[in-house]
Amino acid sequence: MEFLDVYDETGNYTGVASRKEVHKEGLWHQTFHCWIVSQEAEKKYLLFQIRQKDKDLFPNLLDISAAGHLLAGESVVDGCRELEEEMGIVVDYNELNFVGIINEKLEGDNFSDFEFCNVFLYKTKLEVNEFNIQEEELAGLVKIELTDIFNLFLGNLDEVAVDGFKQEAGERTTIYNKVTRDDFVPHQLDYYLTVFRCADKIKDKTSAL
Repeated sequence: MEFLDVYDETGNYTGVASRKEVHKEGLWHQTFHCWIVSQEAEKKYLLFQIRQKDKDLFPNLLDISAAGHLLAGESVVDGCRELEEEMGIVVDYNELNFVGIINEKLEGDNFSDFEFCNVFLYKTKLEVNEFNIQEEELAGLVKIELTDIFNLFLGNLDEVAVDGFKQEAGERTTIYNKVTRDDFVPHQLDYYLTVFRCADKIKDKTSAL
């Protein structure tokens, strides 16, 4: 069972609770979010993971490249493990571009997920097919052109193209199709737009955006 540090809504530490209790009672906790940005010629792309079909929250939807909870006693630096576990890449904390801490509430019929999201960007030269994903967490990985995803969430486009792969039992299937807003985890609009704007300005080395 995972235990998380919990806080009040202003960020004051209040104790420790199990992950199940945190999501049942809507307790504030910390998470690590890292969006991977790739560049091909003059075009930037954001990488989105495809969540596994058996995930308890938002199965099959497109989500942050790599993300996870910070466990009790961990610091945000420890969150870098998510990149190695989920994406198969080792990244030093100093290579990340800090976007900021974004407060987010995701609520459903059986859960209340209240997060202090420590959000980062990481720029890579790797192609989407070069990542070794963790099948227990991810069903696949796709890239979306940054300009397109921006316009999708601004309401200027109804759908955008995704290019990447799905993976099952080590076997990969190439995918290239169209997706709509409904195919993404319903993070707050301001969260997405903040990430997209910072991704557009990302530099090769760590910088505050």
